[in-house]
Amino acid sequence: MINSLFEFIVHISDKSGMAVDPNLDSSLLISLTVNELLPLADTLGIMRGTGAAAISSGVLEASQRDTVLSLHGLVEKYIHDIDDRYKSLFKANPQLEASLKGDVDGVLREAKTTCIWSILSCCPAV
Repeated sequence: MINSLFEFIVHISDKSGMAVDPNLDSSLLISLTVNELLPLADTLGIMRGTGAAAISSGVLEASQRDTVLSLHGLVEKYIHDIDDRYKSLFKANPQLEASLKGDVDGVLREAKTTCIWSILSCCPAV
């Protein structure tokens, strides 16, 4: 269901022309939202759910640990890519930096915290 929803959002973005907005800053913002922030949110949700299941059951399955550790690398890549894209966006439109930088920093900080929490809940020895 989640994958279908993401595919639908990308489809809307493509068909509406939003993804190819002639303004660089608009195009980057749409790309970030559709192609990077949504997959990051989904991946973090899987990590949180896996960590919560391990804590709730009191038993850490090897598959849970492996899932969280493999998704950790993906989350780190998303965070790095998102940070780079926002830097490009802010360079293209410095006014957006004034209005969005604090929010962007907060979202990336929360993503890192969620990622760390998930790892610690499934992999206390890491």
